[in-house]
Amino acid sequence: MGKRYYCDFCDKSIPNNSDAIKKHNEGTQHQTIRKNYYLKYKDLETILEEEREKTHPCIRFFNHGHCNFGELCWSSHRTQEQKQHLEDLYRLECHKKVKFEEEKRKNEAPIKKKIQVKEYLSEHLGHLEKHEIENFFPKYFVPKKIKLLNMPIIPPSLVPPNFNDFINYEPNSWSDDPN
Repeated sequence: MGKRYYCDFCDKSIPNNSDAIKKHNEGTQHQTIRKNYYLKYKDLETILEEEREKTHPCIRFFNHGHCNFGELCWSSHRTQEQKQHLEDLYRLECHKKVKFEEEKRKNEAPIKKKIQVKEYLSEHLGHLEKHEIENFFPKYFVPKKIKLLNMPIIPPSLVPPNFNDFINYEPNSWSDDPN
């Protein structure tokens, strides 16, 4: 016996050739089962959109209580009250979404532009004298071991920063994003 193709939706196995698979996938039974499976994952907007496309009610569904086509039926299986209820739910969902976005926008801190250290100091610490600003920054000292070695040239990473280094400091960025 040759290899067979198994359809998870229909719980059937069919010969594994492209014609048989294509014929099976285009069949009404497979499409109905597949559509019913994915129906539970549809959002309200999609369901409402599909319902709006269906112009008239399904006579078989309303007379017999069952339609063989299920969700594939071109006619609507919902009453006007049910359609109106869907519309109301959709409007409520949209209203909640808009309200949530407004709250989110209000609660977000305003994005501040990047400012340089010099600008920041002049704006926020401009009223202080120069010696007060220098005392504002922590003091750095060269390690005692280096002093004991009497090294004439200290590696740049060990040179303590001074006030001018803070004023002229321009931060580097790890990303390419200019913001």
